[in-house]
Amino acid sequence: MTDKATLRRLARLLTPATPDDSRRVTSRLKDAIGEARSGCVYLPMPGELDVSAITELRPSVEWHTTRTVNRSTLSVHPIDSEYELHTFGYQQPVAGSPEVAPTVIDVWVVPGVAFDAEGHRLGHGMGYYDRLLERARPGSEFIGVTTERRLFPNIPHGSHDVPMEVVVTEERVLRP
Repeated sequence: MTDKATLRRLARLLTPATPDDSRRVTSRLKDAIGEARSGCVYLPMPGELDVSAITELRPSVEWHTTRTVNRSTLSVHPIDSEYELHTFGYQQPVAGSPEVAPTVIDVWVVPGVAFDAEGHRLGHGMGYYDRLLERARPGSEFIGVTTERRLFPNIPHGSHDVPMEVVVTEERVLRP
């Protein structure tokens, strides 16, 4: 089994997500969401899939997004918040935006450096999403989005790693 640091290095050598990848994954994501009333979708870092168009494809869902609060915490805010540019190059709600409790979210759309077919996720190594999803309402659904080239045979995982119930790529929807 390869360790997480090695897998992150390998994943960073792969072609970043393209606009076509984003469009195709978002199209599959639309049908994977189900009957959610509320959802949280990330705003992409450079090179990540941009699935934010899901808010237009599923307008009946009350959409939210995340803000990096500090070096260990993400908060949840309405998608129509005012935005600012994070130092890592992605948009996020400005400080002081109205905050939403993670327990009101029905479906979480989660990014990752890589995933495996069992729903295990490899993030950037800081644990932001694992800590956020631990605060989610029991029964809410976790959907990871990635490209086929970032779907690895096996992602090492521990008890603190929160698995996805669904993984969506540009070619298929996996339900581990």
